Amino acid sequence: MAGVAAALTMLIVASACSGSGGLAAPTPTSAPCSSSSAAPPSATPVTTVVPVDGSGERNVGLPANLSLPLIVHAHREGSGTFIVRGIDASGKDTQVLASALGAYDGTFAVGFVDDCALPTVGLKVESTGRWHLDIADARLAHGYGAGVAGKGDSVLSYVGNATKARVTYTGHARFNVTTYGSNGPKLLARSTGAYRGAVVLPRGPIFIAVTADGAWTIEPG
Repeated sequence: MAGVAAALTMLIVASACSGSGGLAAPTPTSAPCSSSSAAPPSATPVTTVVPVDGSGERNVGLPANLSLPLIVHAHREGSGTFIVRGIDASGKDTQVLASALGAYDGTFAVGFVDDCALPTVGLKVESTGRWHLDIADARLAHGYGAGVAGKGDSVLSYVGNATKARVTYTGHARFNVTTYGSNGPKLLARSTGAYRGAVVLPRGPIFIAVTADGAWTIEPG
């Protein structure tokens, strides 16, 4: 599994550098052109997760011991606006990675489709109240197998042949499903309300990024 996980990461790095940019915000961001971003196959499981606690507005540098692409699980209680943006080495915003009005509990991608010359090096958190981030290697993304159900933003990995899937969403706002692999990003589903439809997951290894304000499922179709 370590070799497969590394292959996922390498595909993301390769496709990020050949792509022309991201989709509508919030979507995952880019990987730098350096091949060092893709960890080589290893028998050692990937386990590193870097926790960050904060309050209010704050810039958070990406951990030096982790290479793009990454996934970040964020949790924040309370009311008001919660936004996480990527920032480059000059401190400029790259993309909106996560946003919510009120509580947030979800996982988003960092380092998937940015301009190679301006990789994301940190996160800008805009919030009131306390929040928590868990920053991890993208290879720790949950796998999609016989189907998966979730609520809110999520990042999954898939290894296998191209396959049909059924996607449902029961929320009332933004929703999209995007895959990232050797052929670059591919938008599979998008809606601003409830959604039900059939899609085709590309041949893996790929990542699947879900942006949602409510409950969703992706099941074999």
